[in-house]
Amino acid sequence: MYSEEFDEPDNKIDKRIFHVLSHGEKRQYEIARLAASSEANRDVIKDRIRQLAETYPWAEKVEENGNTYYYRTDVGRQPTFRKTPADYEDIEELLSEIELRLGIKSRDKIGISNPTSATLPVLFKRLLRESNEHGQLLTTEEHLDRFSKCFDKMLDQTKNGFSTDEPANYPSKTHALFYTVIARQHESWKKGHADESFNKIVLEKLDNLVNLLDCVPPEIGNPIMRVLALTDIKKAQKGFVKMIQSNNYSEGMLIAHAESCHAHTHETDELIEELSKIGFNCENEEIKDKISAVLDSTGYYNR
Repeated sequence: MYSEEFDEPDNKIDKRIFHVLSHGEKRQYEIARLAASSEANRDVIKDRIRQLAETYPWAEKVEENGNTYYYRTDVGRQPTFRKTPADYEDIEELLSEIELRLGIKSRDKIGISNPTSATLPVLFKRLLRESNEHGQLLTTEEHLDRFSKCFDKMLDQTKNGFSTDEPANYPSKTHALFYTVIARQHESWKKGHADESFNKIVLEKLDNLVNLLDCVPPEIGNPIMRVLALTDIKKAQKGFVKMIQSNNYSEGMLIAHAESCHAHTHETDELIEELSKIGFNCENEEIKDKISAVLDSTGYYNR
């Protein structure tokens, strides 16, 4: 639940609209643009928007100056942000140094004249600290676009560093710090602090995150799963299966992740069905034991 009064809707499209409106009032076309995805185009979303005020107690519609606005009653037309945005210059410096360390830009192309010698772990720690202190890190379209490119680069670096037998390009902790920043900012987005476009950036990269979970160590996989569970529960469930099959995670970790991404009864049934299939076809006894432990945690053997 993300307000003191209302639970988020069960319907996936309505849930997206619910989070978009956590940032204040929006016109129909704005909601449709921000909530659209491969699973629901703008026309489908517009149809759902028209039904909002009649379907949910948290939804209101108001006509003003020839425009129709929708907003959440618990948020209001203009939300009060509890955390100030990060300082533009501080983030500009951080992004420039990260772009330099990731090889996205050369020294003569970055936006600062005297870059420090800070390593990526140090830069990501600073970024995480900024995210903990400020609800919104990326306050301009330019910063959002540049951060998205850094995200793409880190996805490639993580895949290349852990999907082969070659030594990893950076220590696990470096990758883990970056994905922890992503999770922290998405938590801010859900509370109405971070820019709406940040959610769009994350949604575009979910399949890449899921695919990393069969090769990365737990130090990286745990924050990735946190991102998936915050963003799209179905993707999180796919990622959980990859975690099981990788045999990289302890029973305790797997049980905790099973709880985070299979919260409702029907989803637990899906989990049981999926794990039973994997266990039946698996020849690895260690993986079978872990599957049994997860199934036991669901009460499967008491049915």
